[in-house]
Amino acid sequence: MDVHSLRSLLQPQGHVAVAEAEACRPTEERFLTCLNQLQKRHGTELAKAALELVLVRRRAVSKYPRWAARLFATREALEQASGEVVALYRATRYQPYAVVADLTCGLGADALALALSGRQVEAIDTDPLRVALCTANAQSFQVMDHLVVRHDDALRWQPPSQAALWVDPGRRCGQKRSIHPEKYQPSLAALFGRWGADSAWGVKLAPGLPSSALTPYLPHAEVEFISVAGELKECVLWFGPLRTCERRATVLQAVPADTAARRVSANTPSGTSPLFYQPAAVSLPWSGSLPPCRYAPLANYVYLPCAAVVRAGLLDALALQLQAARLHPRTTLLTGPVLATHPLAVAYRLWERIPADRKQLRRAIQKYQLGRLELIQCGSSLDAAFWHQTLQQVTQSVSEAERSSHPSTPASLLLTHDSRQPCLLLAERLGSSQPDNE
Repeated sequence: MDVHSLRSLLQPQGHVAVAEAEACRPTEERFLTCLNQLQKRHGTELAKAALELVLVRRRAVSKYPRWAARLFATREALEQASGEVVALYRATRYQPYAVVADLTCGLGADALALALSGRQVEAIDTDPLRVALCTANAQSFQVMDHLVVRHDDALRWQPPSQAALWVDPGRRCGQKRSIHPEKYQPSLAALFGRWGADSAWGVKLAPGLPSSALTPYLPHAEVEFISVAGELKECVLWFGPLRTCERRATVLQAVPADTAARRVSANTPSGTSPLFYQPAAVSLPWSGSLPPCRYAPLANYVYLPCAAVVRAGLLDALALQLQAARLHPRTTLLTGPVLATHPLAVAYRLWERIPADRKQLRRAIQKYQLGRLELIQCGSSLDAAFWHQTLQQVTQSVSEAERSSHPSTPASLLLTHDSRQPCLLLAERLGSSQPDNE
């Protein structure tokens, strides 16, 4: 899709073409068949653009559960954009500010979330197609009175007075994608040089970036790692008044559309759009010295922290809240004698510690009458692929008479280390790291 074909899609005939493309139920395999049908009525260029948009919207559903049906995007822009849940969560950080500037808007996900929350948004980008996509989405989401889109450069543009800033720099150079922030466009160093430590601004970074890349900025910024539905999605640095602590781990869960609608009707602040909702979120903020690192022998319960806690360096802070300790330097598992619950960790009741031995594993499966186990690699030197295959072979070899399924008490096999050696922990999963939706 280019700017010309996008503009064609925004015309009345373009709306008709998109509707007919949706009715064709296109897939990658049936693209040419659908194109042959549509181009007879709309021409090749418009028909192709309409089909591509429909395919992109279908791909976008997992990332934009409530927005995908009205979103304008290309595949590349979709891959680089923030997800709906993260964008909406992040928009709440800007509630004290009437005006926010999105300095690298892309297709406009963050700008849309800010505008839907009632902020006045100035969105800019150096890519004419991204500017056109953001503008099209502002129209589609009916936030043109809150969102102005411009073609400009993040390092040279002068934002409105008293505006807070958001930056999602490009991480692609040609076909390569970089996780180091000094290779972004613009780089983190250039952004910090432009906006400094005192301005109210935030910047999105790759969650897998090397920890050393953050070191120069930690005295000035809050670092937040964000997980969604168990997957680590983003690292964000917050500067100036937007900084609320030194480090933070956050877990988000998408709110189902019907639940979001109920929340909107009951709790949506005035001036916000019905497409705005606040995702369920749980955070662990921390400032100052971290608790000392403690180790303990394997106890009755073990805890698997979410990735955001680990990347934020808050494992020992979480252990303190759980009244637990680390199990081994190699693993992130925590252990404790008394059950505690925390939304940022999955709790397991330990059934048995098993040596890394096939015969011992078979004996345990027979003992507990298990038909299926969830295998989880928890920082062990054990080969997860090998043990997954072994587990399948062992469970298949145990006869139906010897085992039964217990769906109410799902069993897990954790590959880990304890104070003695690599081992298998057979355990019952008790709780999820996902925040409550209700």
